[in-house]
Amino acid sequence: MNFSGDIGNRIPLAEINVENAIAEHRIVHLKATFDLKEIVGLIAIQITDLQDFLNIKERMNARQILDTAEMIIEAKPEFSLTAIQDCFNRIKRAEYPYDGPLFNSLDGRKLMEALNKYDTIMLDHIYNTDEQKKINEKRSVVDHPDMFKRIIKKIQKDAD
Repeated sequence: MNFSGDIGNRIPLAEINVENAIAEHRIVHLKATFDLKEIVGLIAIQITDLQDFLNIKERMNARQILDTAEMIIEAKPEFSLTAIQDCFNRIKRAEYPYDGPLFNSLDGRKLMEALNKYDTIMLDHIYNTDEQKKINEKRSVVDHPDMFKRIIKKIQKDAD
């Protein structure tokens, strides 16, 4: 086996997650800095890596991979490259909602469906993060000693 230096250039898997996917530059912003061919090429590498990992019998050809990469750029400009990779990693790990039976083939439509599911994962993460912030803000107000004293005084006053 020849790994030809790819391992040293890989992003650690622990850094490929929803939080980083949301925080990184979106494809729409990358298009302002990079040539479209470069972005298509990076996504094509991600698709090829997914195919290789899944050991699929009916593989997408180069034209299908490039077309799918362009489709992703058009349909998901709000995604970052990390979002795409996190989605693909979830497929590899068979994480919900990708824990169903594996495909014998891979095509652009199946990848677009997977990315649509990932859209929901990102939105859920944003919602849950916002809800957790609200809970933490409420706790910090109640946990503040002065606020706690005021609450006790109000309770005592209402009791009198």
